[in-house]
Amino acid sequence: HVRLEDLFLSDDARCVRGLVIVRNLAFVKWVAARFTMDRWQTTSEVTARYVGSLQDGAYDRFEFNIRLIDYLSKIWDRTLHLAIRYSCEGHAESWDSNSGQNYIVVFRRKNIKKTRVAQDTDEEDEDHVR
Repeated sequence: HVRLEDLFLSDDARCVRGLVIVRNLAFVKWVAARFTMDRWQTTSEVTARYVGSLQDGAYDRFEFNIRLIDYLSKIWDRTLHLAIRYSCEGHAESWDSNSGQNYIVVFRRKNIKKTRVAQDTDEEDEDHVR
């Protein structure tokens, strides 16, 4: 009844964003992303917001944002584990945990090669790059 459609880093790299598709079983429903950065020793949960209806109302799309600002100072080489929860009136709670494996995001620092730009100057100076 629930599946993670897409998971990506926001353009400003401050959030992990996700899209979730749920079967429209009832008008009142709740979708959330439960996540951890310490292998489930502690957990947090964010509520997804309704985005729109799909396939003539048979399914609904929801979006969630996990703010990384609290983790930015120590995020490199950390791993985010994630599962999606779906609840609605009259039906048992459903989970999408990637077949029990959880969805996993590993944060790695990307090495960027720095290059110096040549400067235009009339002076002869050994410290300037030409």
